[in-house]
Amino acid sequence: PYWQYLAVEDAHTRPSHLAMNGRVYPADHPVWDTWFPPNGFNCRCAVRALSKRQVERQGLTVEERMPRDVVPDRNFSSNPAKSYWKPDTSELPAAIRKAYEGRKEKE
Repeated sequence: PYWQYLAVEDAHTRPSHLAMNGRVYPADHPVWDTWFPPNGFNCRCAVRALSKRQVERQGLTVEERMPRDVVPDRNFSSNPAKSYWKPDTSELPAAIRKAYEGRKEKE
């Protein structure tokens, strides 16, 4: 039920990503709507799932408050898994576009 933000700790890691490193939040916390990697170009951060037992065993603190003064890189403050993607079919041949649109209507 928990997720932990993991940043690579080296000279190439952005300060804001390092500031999030190790933070644990409930998996359904709104922080993940903003802070789900990638959080910038060439971002090497990750999120790992943790059970309640793992959190307790490792002595981790589960945070509830949104991070202050720490934001992802510009245009990267979203969770790609929650974003709806719609393909641009304008340049497809008419037959393929029609088949795609017909398939969408059946869903």
